[in-house]
Amino acid sequence: MMMISVPMESGRTVTAMAERKTVRFPSFNVSLSEAIEIVKFRMDDPSIAMQSKVMAIEQVAEMPTHNSITKDELVGALRWIYKHYDLLSVL
Repeated sequence: MMMISVPMESGRTVTAMAERKTVRFPSFNVSLSEAIEIVKFRMDDPSIAMQSKVMAIEQVAEMPTHNSITKDELVGALRWIYKHYDLLSVL
């Protein structure tokens, strides 16, 4: 919260508390913790860009160990890739 003061035409100043809004800069980059969350819970979330999902899968695949993600979650990510990309067309 932040304090704002607005001068009125009458000469009075009205002071009020306003909630600070944060707008995230659009980016497809995701941190490792965000990547894990996306792969585990949000692969079907339409609010996440496809590029972010692909980068999340790549980051999870490159992790040194996969203790924080289950086999079912990894299989889900593989199924998502095959569902959204025609990989057989490149053969």
